[in-house]
Parts: sequence; structure tokens; C-alpha cells
Amino acid sequence: MDYPPNHLAPSADLASILATLAAYTPAPIPAPALTVPAAVHTPPTPEEGEYDPSTLDASIASTHFLQPEQQSEPVHHAPPSSIIPKQEQQKPPKAVPSSSAITTWPPALRHVTKFIATNEAAMHRIRHLIKTQHEHERQWWEGRANLITQQAGREEGRRKLNSVLASIGGRIDPVANKDSSESHTHELALYDRKVHLACTAMIKSHTSELSRLGVPFFNTSPELVVNNEAVEGEDDGKTGVVRIKENELKKLREKM
Repeated sequence: MDYPPNHLAPSADLASILATLAAYTPAPIPAPALTVPAAVHTPPTPEEGEYDPSTLDASIASTHFLQPEQQSEPVHHAPPSSIIPKQEQQKPPKAVPSSSAITTWPPALRHVTKFIATNEAAMHRIRHLIKTQHEHERQWWEGRANLITQQAGREEGRRKLNSVLASIGGRIDPVANKDSSESHTHELALYDRKVHLACTAMIKSHTSELSRLGVPFFNTSPELVVNNEAVEGEDDGKTGVVRIKENELKKLREKM
């Protein structure tokens, strides 16, 4: 197409116009560069195009795009059933062996140390028996002392009465003085007899209780107890257990 001589081609006019506009347009301020950590993936914006799975780092995908349950809760593997300890069944307490065949001190001491001293209920009962015995002994002793004091008071009153009778010329009966002295002696003997009976009953009761608790020498089999005239160290002829004399058994009970 032919143009008049005084006209430029359209492309030349357009280039000249654009150059003129660019001279009067201020230079654009560059946007600050954003530093994105390597470990953080920024998803593409709508202007950058569609999401491309090929641009996703594999190490990030394995941690940041997991489900919440998989990320926060660790997986616990149950141990093999073969290594899980079974619950131990409670075993019944072992029966305390009988001490009825014990006739010497060393095995008796071992039995008490192992079975009696470790039994709190038995020890509580034994302490109660000891306390009761001491209380009774104290009461019996104090009762006898009070009786002697009363007798002394009566004797002092009788002497005063005789002194008054002598001052007024009255007659003093010597037989009455003798009867009073014998009465005091008889009264004390009667009291002592009562105490002896009470003490015997207490010993019998305590012996029965200690036998029930299994304390050696208090539950000795009657077949193993012989009279004091028996041969020393003689066994029962059946089990080979050494029999014990009555007086020796009494000494061991006191020692126990």
C-alpha cells in the first residue's frame, strides 16, 4: 500500500508515541523480595496458575499434609503377648507349723522368732496377758498390805483400850490378846489362800491362751511329758522326739 510522502508508516508512528510516553512516566519502584523458608511451601496464587503437584517437595509432603490424627498421636505397638507378665495370684498364707513336738530351747526360740514374733495379732494378745498378770499381782500385793495395816490399827486400838482399863483399875484379859494375835494370823492365811487360788486360775487361763497361740512349751503333747523320775533324754519310742520331764517343762515355760 502506498502512503503519501509526508506521512510515516503506522509502526513508526506507534514506536515514536510509546517512546515519548515512556520519557514522562516515572520509573516503577521494585517490590521487596520475600524470603520464603525452605521448609515452608507457599501454595500458588490464582495469578501464578493452577496447583502443580510436581512442584511439591517430598519431605514437606510427608509432614505438613498429613491428617491431624496421624500427626499429633504417636502409634503405639502392643507388645507381644508372650512378654506380658501375668497377674500373680494371691497365695494363701502359709499355715504355721505346730510346736507341740518341741521339747528343747533352740528350736523353740526359732519357732517364736519366725512365727510368733511376726504375728501382730498374737503379739498383741500376749502383751495383753502380760499386762493383765501384772495388774492382778499388784492388786493382790496391795490388798495384803492394806490388810496388814488394818490389823496393825486394830492392835493399836486394843493396846489403847488395855491402857485405859489399866488406868482405871480394870481387868485385862490375856486370853483376848492371844486370840487377837491368832485371829490376825488366820486372817492373813485366809487371804493368802484366796490369792493362791486366784493365781492358779490365772495361770491355767494364760497357759490355755498361750497354747492356742502356738507358743512352745505351753502346748506340748502330753505323750512327750514324763514324770521327774524318767531317764534323761529318753525318746517316745515312736517318732524319736525327745520327751521332757515335768520340772524341766515348768522351767522352760518360765523362761519363755
